[in-house]
Formats: sequence, structure tokens, C-alpha cells
Amino acid sequence: MSAYSEDWLHETIVLANKEANTTLIGLHCWGGSPFDFHPLAQAFSKHPIRFVFPRMDDVGLAKVVTDEISINAWLSPIRTLIRKELENSDQVYLCGLSMGGTIATMMAVEFGIKRVVLLAPFFGVIAMNNLATKVANNLSMVMPRIWKYKAGCVKSREGLKRYRCPENHFHLKSFVGLQALTKVAEASVERIPKPYLWCHSPKDPIASFDLAKTHLGKESQHLALLNTEHIVTFDYDAASVFESMENFWSLRTQD
Repeated sequence: MSAYSEDWLHETIVLANKEANTTLIGLHCWGGSPFDFHPLAQAFSKHPIRFVFPRMDDVGLAKVVTDEISINAWLSPIRTLIRKELENSDQVYLCGLSMGGTIATMMAVEFGIKRVVLLAPFFGVIAMNNLATKVANNLSMVMPRIWKYKAGCVKSREGLKRYRCPENHFHLKSFVGLQALTKVAEASVERIPKPYLWCHSPKDPIASFDLAKTHLGKESQHLALLNTEHIVTFDYDAASVFESMENFWSLRTQD
């Protein structure tokens, strides 16, 4: 595994350690890319795990809002990928970051995946969530994109220096689609195969910890990230997250 690779920003799918019989599927955050999982792949590089990190068309979520496609249709490529890995691997681990965590809840239920890790899963923004959806929808009519106020929500200076995302804009209509996706995902949460691991900062400035706790707090193994913002894999608590993932998955494989 290379020490640093911006190629991951624009890859359709990142595959590594292709011959392994255990697969880790990583679903990235909204506005992110497979590069979100680069530090995780480095941390797990000595394990016999096949890494599969797809690039998701999060901008395409805007088409959900305009009724050009359904959420089910938008999720179809992820379903196809997961189905293929389940057919070809002895076991599959699923990890989702932010939006990826939202999707992971749905896919875990649909495919019965029992080894699920949710990193700062997105179930809404930290303040005035419903109002944020309305404002974004109305504003998108005159200003389709707005500049991100920072490259990434990473508390660690070193992590922020390393982190990259594909572009420096928010697509407002896509955000409205993300909010719609979240509402669909809420119906799946109670049926996630248990136990699962939830890692989240109580002070996350993007994905509401309180909203996630409403859905996840009672059934999950929880790791509170006290020195982290939102991009969990690049922040101060990343090593603790990766260690917890290893411990969680080793316990699961003993079943």
C-alpha cells in the first residue's frame, strides 16, 4: 500500500490485495472519495483483507430531488458491488463514513451483513436539520454550488494537511438528496445485524451525534472520539478507531 496517493481521489473503484478471501468494503462520505479510506488501508495493510473502495456519485443525489431517479436506482451500483463481493468472498466487512455510514445501515439490513462499522454516520446536521433542507433546496435555485468553508473537518493539523477531497464546492441540491437518503435509511437502523461498531465524536460539527445516538446508542458498541471532528480516518483518534475495528472484527470471526 503506497504511503500517499491522490490517485484515489478520482478512481471509480480502488481494489487492493485482490487475492484475499475476506473483503472490506468502504463507503465514503458525501463530497469525499475512496481516498477517505487511505489511512485505514495503510493501517490494515498487513491483514489478509481485500480492500474495495468504490467512488459513489453523490452529486447524482440531486436527481433524486428532481425525480429523475429514485433512491433505489441511485443505490443500484452499490448493491451490485456488494452482491459480487458476497458471492466471491468468504466473509465481508462493511465500513461507512458519514454518508457512507448512512448507506451502510441500509445495505447491512438488505444483505444481512453482520460485520458493520459506522464512522460518524450521517442522520442529519447538528442544528436546525429540517430548516437546513428547506434553505438548501430554495438556495439551489439561484446558487447551485457554494464553496466549502474548509477542506475537511479534521482537528489534527497533520491530518488536515494530508486529507484531500475531489472538489471544493457543496452541491446544494445534492445535499437535499442526501437528506432524503437519510430519511429512508432511518427505517433500516433498528434492523442492523447486531452487534455493530459506532465511532463518533460528540462534538462532530457536521453529522449530528445526537441524531445518530437516537438511532444507534442502545444497540451498538460505541467508541466516543473526544479528539476528532468529522473525517474520522484522518483525525487524532484514527489509531483508536482502527484498533477498535480490528478488535471488533476479530471477535466477530470467532462466532
